[in-house]
Amino acid sequence: MHDPEWDALVQSFRERNPVDRRQTARDLAAIASVYKRHEHHWLEFNEAQGIASLELGRKAVSEFHPVCRHLCGLGLAGDETGRASVLAGFLDIWKTTDIAPKEIPAWIAGAKGGTRGIYDSGGRRFPDLIGKVLTDRDSNVHSCGLLASRILASLPIESNDFCVDACRGRGAFFNALPEGRRDWCEIREGRDFLTYEFGRNINWVITNPAWSRVYGEIAKRAFALADHVVFLVRLDVALNSYNRHKAWREAGHQLREIHIIPWKLANFVKEDATPKQLEGFCLAIVWW
Repeated sequence: MHDPEWDALVQSFRERNPVDRRQTARDLAAIASVYKRHEHHWLEFNEAQGIASLELGRKAVSEFHPVCRHLCGLGLAGDETGRASVLAGFLDIWKTTDIAPKEIPAWIAGAKGGTRGIYDSGGRRFPDLIGKVLTDRDSNVHSCGLLASRILASLPIESNDFCVDACRGRGAFFNALPEGRRDWCEIREGRDFLTYEFGRNINWVITNPAWSRVYGEIAKRAFALADHVVFLVRLDVALNSYNRHKAWREAGHQLREIHIIPWKLANFVKEDATPKQLEGFCLAIVWW
């Protein structure tokens, strides 16, 4: 898997290591570009370049961590400066966006605190660039708009219940909520669910929540505000840790229903309306 750009990147790092501790926009754009070219065989590419997999008693916290450690000349050794961790953490955040590698320098230039600002905040300060998996509103048989309507039809929503779509996106769930008894949040439109005040009791929060690092915060606030919570979400996002369970238990909720849904039926799309290439199933999860 010969890649001249990768060879040039390795040489550039080799000439600067170990004294250079910066996370430059050029470096990040170059790593992202290599990843995009080899995304579908990333592990094989790493193996072909002799990149340590960190399987010897260690676990990489990111799929970018081994390659960043390799570029920084660390191998399986420590990372006292944190340079490799910051590079990998930034790339983890970048991967959740639709930002092209060549656009990374402009992204960093427009961010308060630059690379470190994005890394330290986990992308939280730049919400318009993360969690961009949105539900489609089209009316075809596979659209998530139709799926949202079916999910709503299965719920025992009373005639006077007030409902909120916490992450409206293109509006698949919001459009299916009962008119006159609904409200919404969408951080890209100036309404942050984590801080927005609705001024009344919320009976239902029903949404396709952001999958980014702020998911836990969204879920915690939903459990605190609403009598019932319904998320269309991936299994590993919703139920993969003790803290995720603790959030709804401490708010007095109980897990009521889990509906397994094929990705093709959910029809998740990216911001540019192209299909999100995912396999397996997502879940419609209901908390009482």
